[in-house]
Formats: sequence, C-alpha cells, structure tokens
Amino acid sequence: GPARSPRRWLAAALVGCLLLGVVAGGVVSATVGGDARRADSPTGPTSDATPDPPTAAADLLSRLQRALGTGDRAALVRLADPERPESLALLASLARNARILRLADVALRYVDSSDAALSDADRHRYGADAWVADVEVSWRLRGVHRAVSTLEVPLVLGWRGGRAVLEGPLLRQGTRMPLWLVDRLVVRRTPDTLVLAADRRDAAATQRQAVRAVVTVSTTLPGWDGPLVVEVPADRDQFLAASGLSAGNARSIAAVTTTTDGSVRATSPVHVFVNPAVFDLLGPHAGQIVLSHEAAHVALGAADTSMPIWLSEGMADHLALLDTPIPVPVLSAQIRSLVRKQGPPERLPGSEELDGSDPDVGAWYEASWLAVRLLGEQHGQDALLRFYRAADRTGDTGRAFRQVLGIDERLFVQQWRAQLVELAR
Repeated sequence: GPARSPRRWLAAALVGCLLLGVVAGGVVSATVGGDARRADSPTGPTSDATPDPPTAAADLLSRLQRALGTGDRAALVRLADPERPESLALLASLARNARILRLADVALRYVDSSDAALSDADRHRYGADAWVADVEVSWRLRGVHRAVSTLEVPLVLGWRGGRAVLEGPLLRQGTRMPLWLVDRLVVRRTPDTLVLAADRRDAAATQRQAVRAVVTVSTTLPGWDGPLVVEVPADRDQFLAASGLSAGNARSIAAVTTTTDGSVRATSPVHVFVNPAVFDLLGPHAGQIVLSHEAAHVALGAADTSMPIWLSEGMADHLALLDTPIPVPVLSAQIRSLVRKQGPPERLPGSEELDGSDPDVGAWYEASWLAVRLLGEQHGQDALLRFYRAADRTGDTGRAFRQVLGIDERLFVQQWRAQLVELAR
C-alpha cells in the first residue's frame, strides 16, 4: 500500500449542537547518549566527588528503571527530591501506576541535556540547580499491548547530596508525555476495556461508556471486541501532553484516537485520549456518542490510514449513530445552518475543514457523516464496509467508488450536495 503518515483522529462531531442543549520488568539500558560536554549542559554542584550531569542522570534513570520494573515503592521514593513533597508524591504515584497498569519492558535512556529552558517559576519551584534532561522512555502494558511504545520526554532533574534526583516531568507544547509518568492514576478494567484516569469518578463514568462503546461498534463489526483503552487526563495541559495535539487543534475536540507514541506501525498501541475541557461540557448521551465514535476508529484501525479524512470520520460517526433515536435534522443542525448561509460545499470535507481549529468543524463532521450515511442507504452496510476497506488499502476513494460501488465519485458528490440542500430547507 502507499506510504502512510500519522494522523490524529478528531471527534468533534455533534459538539456544537450538543453544547447548545439540542441533545441532552525490563533490562537496564539507561546509558549516556549525546555529547556530554555541550556548552549548554548543566554543570551541577561543584565538588570533586560529584559526578558529571550525564553520568548522574544515567545512574538515576538506571535506578528508576529497576524500581519501576519491580514496583519497589521505597526504592522509587529514594529517587525523589526529599525537600519537595511534590517530588516525593510523584515517585510514590509512579510505584502505584506501575503496579496497577502492569507496566512491562520499561526502559529509560538518557539522551542529552535538553534545549528546553526552565521558566523563572520553574526555577523557584525546583531550585537554582535544576536542569532538564531529554530521556527516551519505553514501556508496554502487560496483557494489553503486544508492542512497546517509545517517546523522548523532558524530565526535570535536581541535585541533592551530590546526586541527581527526579523533580518531575516537564509538560510543554509539542512534546508528548505518557500519562502514567505525570499523575497518580485510577484504573478500571473489564475483559474488553481499560480506562486510565486521574479522577476516580471520571474512571467509573468512562468505564461504563467504554463498555457500551465496544458493544455498539462490535454489533456492526462482530470480529472486533476490543481492547479499547481510554485515557482521561486531569486537565487540558495533561491532555495536550498525552495526546500530542496542539492547543489550536484541541480547542473543539472532545477526544482523539492515536498511537501512544506517534508511530504508524501496524502493531503500535492505539489509545483514546479524552479532552476534559470539552468532554466535561457534554451530557452523558453526547459523551457516549463521542466514545463510540472513537471506539470505531480503534476497531477500524484508523490511526495509520491514508484514506480521505471525510470517509474515516464519517464512518466513525456512522457506526456510533446507527442505533440512535435522535432524528437526522437534529444531528445535522450545524451543517444545515451552514448550507443555508453559504450554500452546499463544492467538495467533500478535507483535512482543513476537519481541523479542530476550524470554527465550523462540527458542521463538517456532520457533513462527512451524512455522506457515509448516504452511501449506506444507497448500497447497504456490507458494501459500505467493503468500500471503506478498499479505500483504506489504497488511500484512493475514486478507485473504490468505481470498483466496489460501481459509481463515479463526482456523481456521488452531486447526490450528497443535493441531500444537504434538501436537509437545509
């Protein structure tokens, strides 16, 4: 098939109308990497007995890796800054997270001192000797993932008693960070779902929605029964770090489905990341639709597809909404309004329209859903799924229209535009 590029799948469908109330133990590999003598490298306290920062960081990471692999809480806490309660609490949380998540194949490797600068507030918080290290982190969730996830993350280190200590992760835009390395997590499991949340009530509510989402999607895709892994960060900053989305893209996004480390291998773990800044504004019914939409992406393997985005997003909404009692005019309120103002779109929605920063993104999701719904009405659900699979293999809907459905894509676009005009009346 064609070369595939990462694509983060955005669940913004229905958000606008819903907000208006229309719808109610690994091998130690902590090694020194990079140039230990860079001019901007941290120097650490001045002492003949003090190791240089790269050596001290590698030693700290080696100890951290061993303690995470064994779940040794006491050993982890000894790696914290004893003068900062936040550091002590973080290391204690890491011990708990490693145990309840069943972390496996954990590996930490010092890469280099980071280019990330600490703010004045950070200096006040961590101390004048604090510095940032770029660290390669690898892990796997035992019993859930087949493959290891790997990220390069910035960690704030400090000096206490001539040794390096872990102050905490540095959350900065554009850099991903695993949620288990950031906060104390609550975990809920079923045979088909795994929920990681920073809040106990969020964990319980999301588990119920995740279970129902698996049932909804597997009704149409009986060959899939999970696992569905959902992460619920505590706030917007944690969401941006865990998902890798930019602040602009996250503005209208209730949830996103993507690989845990941005890779596009077929075996890469795929999680759903919930954006609390948007998701928490939705009612239970709307939230369920969003989770079912994301579950459809997971089931269809959409995290590494190169097909046109209207088909991927439209199909996810189609599967999520197949059994909904909500009438089509309600579910299409935003695109109906947009068509009344501007007329029907000339083409099917693309990546620009379905970008989370577009003010009409909700309308474009509805338009994509209506396109897929129309295909299902015209050709049946089995043919629709064959069409989707063909487009997924080649990344080309034009060929799939001709070979699977026996029609020209331009003719279908005309039919779709006519339907939008009819709905807008």
